[in-house]
Amino acid sequence: MNPILNDGDKIICKKTSNLAKGDLVVLNTENHGKIIKKIKWIDKKELRVEGSNPRCHSSACDFNHDVSKIIGKVIKIIR
Repeated sequence: MNPILNDGDKIICKKTSNLAKGDLVVLNTENHGKIIKKIKWIDKKELRVEGSNPRCHSSACDFNHDVSKIIGKVIKIIR
């Protein structure tokens, strides 16, 4: 996998409940602040995320997050 986002990229995100595995989302986490990750799995209350950069591991991917922490789904990447 290659990174989806590169330094300097900007994103547009939209608040939605229509989320699925593979969607790129912005999360507001306690320990990491705002992060952008892909959904690995999601149910009504929780989700697990994964990174797309094989060279970097994020501890934010090691546990489940509350769905209420989702700020929005990335709908556009501006390069």
